[in-house]
Amino acid sequence: MLKIKNNGKTDVVVKKISRIFFALLLHCSLANAQSTSLELLTQKAEKGDTVAMMSLAKIYFEGQGVTRNEIEARKWIEKAAEKGVVKAMLNLAGIYNQGVGIDRNDIKAKEWTEKAAQKGNAEAMYNLGMIHFLGQGTVQSGPMAESWFQKSADKDHTAAMVMLGYIYAEGQGVPKDYQKAKTWYGKAARHGDIEGMYNLGELYYYGYGGPQNYSKAREWYLKSASLGNAEAMRQIGGLYYLGRGVAKDYAKAKEWFKRAMERGNTEAMINLAVMYYEGEGMPIDESKAKLLLEKACSLGSPKACDHLKVLKECENKK
Repeated sequence: MLKIKNNGKTDVVVKKISRIFFALLLHCSLANAQSTSLELLTQKAEKGDTVAMMSLAKIYFEGQGVTRNEIEARKWIEKAAEKGVVKAMLNLAGIYNQGVGIDRNDIKAKEWTEKAAQKGNAEAMYNLGMIHFLGQGTVQSGPMAESWFQKSADKDHTAAMVMLGYIYAEGQGVPKDYQKAKTWYGKAARHGDIEGMYNLGELYYYGYGGPQNYSKAREWYLKSASLGNAEAMRQIGGLYYLGRGVAKDYAKAKEWFKRAMERGNTEAMINLAVMYYEGEGMPIDESKAKLLLEKACSLGSPKACDHLKVLKECENKK
């Protein structure tokens, strides 16, 4: 199966994006806030100055020179949103999505995301696609998600491209279509998206949407790995370990598994443990194998825990 985000992981991504935009957009609007008194900013905001409104929101949200006050921050963001400021709409949607200083309200989050999307904002279009995909504040709808992802992707939003690739690869709310998945992952990859690169590599590796091609898989894994993708590093290690598209090379396999392991990849820890246990490209070292399995197990890998149990049973029989 393709190793693509499941619904749970996708939900985490939505929250992460909302949180990032809330911080960044407020930061961007604070250009003159530090050299302007709170009293003057308030006067400007009360007269309808939207930049001042967003600057006040930033100040109150982060507690810069004042007591941190999420309610006051939200008040000024909402006023700016009501005046048509798209960034404020996105921030307000994020506040309702996450329940920042207020009860979480998916319906309100959808409402403000929709308003921003209707103004042509690619990020809002993507988030609205996610809302329909997950069924947050609305009935879950694959076609609606597809439509908004498409609109966002048409504006070069790479996360939307990746989600289009995902829904076509998995048949999530739309008919499964590996060719379309490959097209959208490819577009995201060529825009420099780390997940697009990795998932395109996966399609080549497994032969979905075309002939199996380990060399092309390795090409895209390498690009994703160069941006820090630990799973891509592990997959490269697997190619060298099995000799797929490259000459079998345990030393290089170990090198790539180790890189992935250093970034917390538990599957890479298990792979390294197997190499130590079997003495593949290195002397047999059951103690190192055990330590790696213990570490992966402690990080929540059921597979590592199972291997560790078997290893201990073998030790007890000796």
